[in-house]
Amino acid sequence: KGATAITISAAGAVPARFARIWGHTEIAFNAKTQVAWGSRKIEVALVLDNTGSMSSSGKMDALKTAATNFIDTLQAVATTPDSVKISIVPFDTSVKAGTTYSNANWLTKYYIPAAQQPSWNGCVMDRDQSYDVDDSVPNPGVLSTLYPARMCANANLAPIMPLTNDFNALRTRITEMQPSGNTNVTIGVSWGLATLSPDNPMTGALPFGTADLEKFMIVLTDGDNTQNRWTTSQGAIDARTALACAAVKAQNVKLYTVRVINGNATLLRNCATSATMYFNVSDASQLDPVFQQIASSIKGIRLTN
Repeated sequence: KGATAITISAAGAVPARFARIWGHTEIAFNAKTQVAWGSRKIEVALVLDNTGSMSSSGKMDALKTAATNFIDTLQAVATTPDSVKISIVPFDTSVKAGTTYSNANWLTKYYIPAAQQPSWNGCVMDRDQSYDVDDSVPNPGVLSTLYPARMCANANLAPIMPLTNDFNALRTRITEMQPSGNTNVTIGVSWGLATLSPDNPMTGALPFGTADLEKFMIVLTDGDNTQNRWTTSQGAIDARTALACAAVKAQNVKLYTVRVINGNATLLRNCATSATMYFNVSDASQLDPVFQQIASSIKGIRLTN
């Protein structure tokens, strides 16, 4: 257990044929080779719908169970401290980066009234278009590239957990999730990608394209897009979500999507890396088997070359 390489040794002798003319009856050999096994590192972003509709049909409780068991499964194959890292991105119409980033140079409080800025409670809305759908590095000198702080519409929205191998902290964050608010899948996907990027605003990931590294994202939602920074038009928000998914796949992040009872099936199916990586869940009780299926797929990639 915990081995990262297999060494194969062989020794012996084979009968000599042509060498007999030089007086040799056999030829000895001794060979050794080493192959890597289970050496791939994995980084996984869990992008999880925390909107109000998740309070119905047992969906939030089932999600907490499924996500916790998913973390347990991947922890079991974390043979070295940095081999498996996971982030969690709860979302509604915004995400909660957390007040620890209050003075970060990638954040702007320009859109919050001056009197409220000192009491900012950690939430962030969509970046200016077209930065809202990708992981372009924010430039402190260019306002449109920065992440706009906003006062949380849902103060109980669980904060983002950046990539970590602290599995206990990940499980605790899952327990803190509470459903409330409207749906903006785009911001969840974009921040999922941000947690998998080595650049600001989250800097804990390895660079894209690192050898023996695989990155994954799992996006779960139970409803249609209903509100983003600019509109309540589902079609307009869906278009942003599609672009965000394309940005994820352009970085060779393997993208799974899970639709729970409701939501735009076509959008989510097309967002996934392939049709086989889209899951349509008709009952909340199916979430745990689905997450275990995804975990098994990721685990298989972790343990092979």
